[in-house]
Amino acid sequence: QLSVAFSIWWNDPCDWVEDIDNSFLAEKLKKLSRSDLELLSKYVVVGYSQTELAQQYGISQKNIQKKLQRIIKILRQGV
Repeated sequence: QLSVAFSIWWNDPCDWVEDIDNSFLAEKLKKLSRSDLELLSKYVVVGYSQTELAQQYGISQKNIQKKLQRIIKILRQGV
């Protein structure tokens, strides 16, 4: 049901990036790959747990955790 509400707010699951006021963060987010941004969106904006994401992607929770850590590291570069 969260994904339904999410699609009502934005046409595209990654459109929320356009609403970020912090230009530095917005630019970092825009440089992420589409798959990384979608994963981050599902985790941060929609609120899926790492376990739920692992089930959706067909990989382990540990792999989801590693992917999210890598994304966060990218976002923190230059801060």
